[in-house]
Amino acid sequence: MTPEPTRALLEEVAALLGYRAILWRGAEPGSDVDLLVSDAALPELSRLLTAAGLRPEAGDPGHVVWSSPSTPLPLDVLPFSAWPAYYPSLVGVMSRLLEGESGPPVASAADRALIFSAEAVAGRPIDRVVRRIRPLLEAPSFRNELRQVAATEGLGTLADLIERPDALASLTRRGRLPYPKAAALAGGSAAARAALGARVAGRLGPRVPRSPVHRRRRRSAPC
Repeated sequence: MTPEPTRALLEEVAALLGYRAILWRGAEPGSDVDLLVSDAALPELSRLLTAAGLRPEAGDPGHVVWSSPSTPLPLDVLPFSAWPAYYPSLVGVMSRLLEGESGPPVASAADRALIFSAEAVAGRPIDRVVRRIRPLLEAPSFRNELRQVAATEGLGTLADLIERPDALASLTRRGRLPYPKAAALAGGSAAARAALGARVAGRLGPRVPRSPVHRRRRRSAPC
């Protein structure tokens, strides 16, 4: 559940930026809030977050993480221009957005699933990927939606991988999808090739270390 201070801040973001800010991993955060923001809106967002007492620091390549000791969850901000090639197309994601209850709009369940699948190929820990996909699979219409979006985006290979989380978990070696399996997927999918390329380049590795107070908060926060 999103803490009240973070929820209030996201309401301010939504009121200021509208569809120029998107919760692309879903409305319920993990250890932080993943916010996709149009490049033109970044100065406005920066002013809002600075006024709220948050300060920026580098996160994953292309990401800026805003946090403060008084903010329960950091905001991980990714600009439109840094949207990875191995995710569903940004135009497609924008066309399928869901209205948020009080904060920014949210990427569809199918888009989120395909993102998680690409990240599995790119080397994200499989337990985190599986934990995020299981609730989506409980929706009766999810599999049909996933297949429709995958067909539109040309991401059938990623849909095959993420649709069976138990099978995906069984492939895990040292917590991640083994390189041979990732390479096999890359052989039949341009998106999987791009994800594997990002993995080889180390662009989806561990985040830049935070200050001790933020590391303690991130370990204690729900994923």
